[in-house]
Amino acid sequence: MMTAASWGFLLGWLGSMPIAGAVSVFVVQRGLAGRLRNGLAMAIGAALLEGAWCLLVLTGAGRLLERWPVTADIARIAGGVLVTGLGIYFLRRHTSLPIGGQGPVAPRRRLHEEFRTGLLLVGANPLVPLNWLALVTAAVPFGLDPGRHALQFAMGVTCGVIAWFAALLWLLSGVRHRLGARSLDRIMHVLGAILLLGGLFVLGRELLGGGVL
Repeated sequence: MMTAASWGFLLGWLGSMPIAGAVSVFVVQRGLAGRLRNGLAMAIGAALLEGAWCLLVLTGAGRLLERWPVTADIARIAGGVLVTGLGIYFLRRHTSLPIGGQGPVAPRRRLHEEFRTGLLLVGANPLVPLNWLALVTAAVPFGLDPGRHALQFAMGVTCGVIAWFAALLWLLSGVRHRLGARSLDRIMHVLGAILLLGGLFVLGRELLGGGVL
């Protein structure tokens, strides 16, 4: 029988797999640039705050949304704006190569800065707690009640997110040497386009589909 921590680990792993997430795109960028430790530091920061959001949802944050439903609409719009902006950012980025073309140039950032960026990416996106609220609510009819062991579940989520991004960075380390600047640009532009379309979809659904307006 799976424990609450095991369920949290599984859902944290699976929830981090979609490559269209803002954190995923930044981690992929670090991985393709060969900054694996930077990518892992960013993933740890993001995972810790994901676990914290999950814990807040399990301990009653959902009651706030039930009392003031407009809060969820505003949060979705803010999240859509953030994701759309990140999509535009990656669509406009270009990889540069040093003289001799020996791999892409990546900005050298300290690990604590990457950790902080991971925190900010999750903290600035109001869609994260809404997604966890929807996931936890959907899981209850299947017999999973993470609220009974909220702390263990949230810790499992944190570990699952870190484990997925560590595996992703390990995979990227094996293919990045085969890619040139143009290929890297194409990958990041495709991911940027996915972010842009996802953000516009959220905005369109909220603004035109009977959200706060």
